Amino acid sequence: MTRFTPLRPLLLAAVALLAPAPLHAEEAAAIPLPSESLVPGILVSGSLSVDDTPHYTLSGAQGQVLSVDLGGPGALPDFLIREAAKSEILFLSTEAAAPLTDLALPEPGDYVIEVFLTPALARQNAPVDYDLAVGLSPAGVAEALAGGPDWWQVTGSQALTLRAGPAERFAPVGVAEGGAVGRNDGCHLNMGMRWCALQLAGSGLRGWLPGSALAETAAPSDAAPMEE
Repeated sequence: MTRFTPLRPLLLAAVALLAPAPLHAEEAAAIPLPSESLVPGILVSGSLSVDDTPHYTLSGAQGQVLSVDLGGPGALPDFLIREAAKSEILFLSTEAAAPLTDLALPEPGDYVIEVFLTPALARQNAPVDYDLAVGLSPAGVAEALAGGPDWWQVTGSQALTLRAGPAERFAPVGVAEGGAVGRNDGCHLNMGMRWCALQLAGSGLRGWLPGSALAETAAPSDAAPMEE
């Protein structure tokens, strides 16, 4: 059941063979994502069983940025992105540091996001709940997200909640005090809002904060070497 809430080629192919093979478009019913809701984004919630491979379809223009992130209350399934008319995988979550991407679309047309169980979850033979945030942004956003300073500082005097992922729907993992400094671990666009991952100096705590609450700063002079 699905609910909508508005709001390297060869290597990837080889890794994909280790997971349960997602169904092709003709083998599973497509779930179209309303184009009017993809800017700034849409949140899709579902429950996945061993026989399910839901795939969500959307249309985009060349250069537009497709932002996708996966969350849930427990262990997560995997997802991949491909062009609807091709089998080549453009993104596979098992090959990423986190289950999210800001993918610049290589050409205009239709695209598919397939969600499928990992082998370990499939063996449990139990439903897996998930939510998938999907949005489209203008060309150039991916480069802006990939850039940015080496270090961020939390603006203002109030403490902010660090989260496990790039949205308020993700669980809290700690607190960043006002003025805290952290190393930039990359940013992501979620529902039209920029979130950035950082590792706090001193404690080494990692988490996500809204980009609007961060400002570029220099590395603290007394910062210990940060974990890679």
